Amino acid sequence: MEKLNLLTIPEGTMGRCNSLDLEDFIDEITDKSTPLQIGETVSFGNFVQINLISREETDAAIALKIKLMFQAMSAEVVMEFEKEKDEDMEVINEALYGFYFQGDDFEKSQNPLDTGYFDEFLVDLGLRDDPYEDEDEEDM
Repeated sequence: MEKLNLLTIPEGTMGRCNSLDLEDFIDEITDKSTPLQIGETVSFGNFVQINLISREETDAAIALKIKLMFQAMSAEVVMEFEKEKDEDMEVINEALYGFYFQGDDFEKSQNPLDTGYFDEFLVDLGLRDDPYEDEDEEDM
């Protein structure tokens, strides 16, 4: 089965998610992952962790493989970057062109939007307010 590149999901197929939610999600994961060294883990948000598994680099591209861990589940993510170079062949930018989920939970669709967890992912990352926060405080 061909891997689903989350950067290319058409707007009408995102379920309850919208393109801004998906863009914010990808940006947050990318921003936290790119400075990591292999084996290093960063913790942030509401019990979210990212561990850099591998970094493969060629003259033209970079591929990062991470373990993304949320409270509800974890998955491996592969991010692919194209190196943009100036006329002197110096790298001036690394443009993300591929963002793929892997693992058992994504075997059928490889789409986190199909798991039912995506809203929780956004809350855990701090990108959206928790709709149940007031209820949790009342229970205490």
